[in-house]
Amino acid sequence: AASLEQVVRFVRRLAFRQAACCECEAGNGYASVAPDGSIYACHREGASVIGNLAAGGLDECLRAKWLDGRFYHGPRCVECPIRLVCGGPCRQDASERGDMHAPAEAGCKLRHIWFRWAAWLLSELTREETARLTGQKPTTCCGQRT
Repeated sequence: AASLEQVVRFVRRLAFRQAACCECEAGNGYASVAPDGSIYACHREGASVIGNLAAGGLDECLRAKWLDGRFYHGPRCVECPIRLVCGGPCRQDASERGDMHAPAEAGCKLRHIWFRWAAWLLSELTREETARLTGQKPTTCCGQRT
């Protein structure tokens, strides 16, 4: 089934003014373990091996390149108008291309589409609908909706 989670994430960031310095937590916020004990930075695996359970766990030297995925390390991302909403590239894709901070063209185009959809949704939805979509409660201050 198709999911609109990426668009909803952008709606949430726009509606509640939440910046996203790093979308991808590969190797930093999560990891994946294969049946053979290999530890991967990314659930998509590929070339993201950062250790092995039988060999003592994480190899910090292999993991180091995965630790800082903030968008402002990529020259192209720094100039991007949606950089604070986007959160930067998929680091597995970037790793496969040899530069952890270089977004894939297709990924950038897709994120720009999500951004436009999110902006359009916000322009069409009421505050109550936005709150339901994002899982947030409408806020009030002194009895007035904000």
